[in-house]
Amino acid sequence: MAKPTSRSSAKKPKGKHSKNKASAKSPPPSRNAPAADARASTARVEKSFVGDGSIITYLSQLIRFSSFVFDNYKGKLADDHLEKMTEADNKDKEEKNRSRTALRNYVVHAADAIKPLRDGQHHNSFLKIDGDDTLDYDTVVEYMTTKFNVVEVERSCAEKYMKALKLTDPITPEMVVDDGRVRLKVFQSMEQYNGIRSAIGWVYKIARVEMPFAQELGIYIKGITRHIAAAKHLLANW
Repeated sequence: MAKPTSRSSAKKPKGKHSKNKASAKSPPPSRNAPAADARASTARVEKSFVGDGSIITYLSQLIRFSSFVFDNYKGKLADDHLEKMTEADNKDKEEKNRSRTALRNYVVHAADAIKPLRDGQHHNSFLKIDGDDTLDYDTVVEYMTTKFNVVEVERSCAEKYMKALKLTDPITPEMVVDDGRVRLKVFQSMEQYNGIRSAIGWVYKIARVEMPFAQELGIYIKGITRHIAAAKHLLANW
């Protein structure tokens, strides 16, 4: 005698509704249907030739460089930006803000707002990069010379270093510390100077203006490389 089929193992016939559900397909998306726009603006795309991390580094460098230019060479800042930077600086002075927050924030805003030079559109750079009294090689190099470290080394090492690089500044008694070691000003890391050059070059590139002293500045940077290499070799004990 055949055993009865259990209810749990019995196969249920597929109904018409189940068949239609399995075979149903979603309609293809329509190009006319609403969609969130995940594309960046044209202005933002034009500035995306470097990564966000690099831009943050450039802005940090530009804040310091622009403060130097503002304090020493105001004529090398675009007139409309100079007026607003002066207002920001006055605000910092009124609030006794030694960090110069208002001025720093304005530089970031001005750098982010740079537009490329095109027919009917000026680049609006806050640094004066074309026309009269523009930013030049001497100004950039002068700023770079403000970036140095002071080290204390054996006098014999200091003399070898200065002789190797044909430096003529004498070592005076004021430069000698208690243990006979000598205080020297030396260049910082190459990352510092390359960072300054890259940040300034970034402004020119965004504005679509050729940097007229790029080659000259590159030669200067190579010279710094030689000095840093000599310091590592001859001042290794600092």
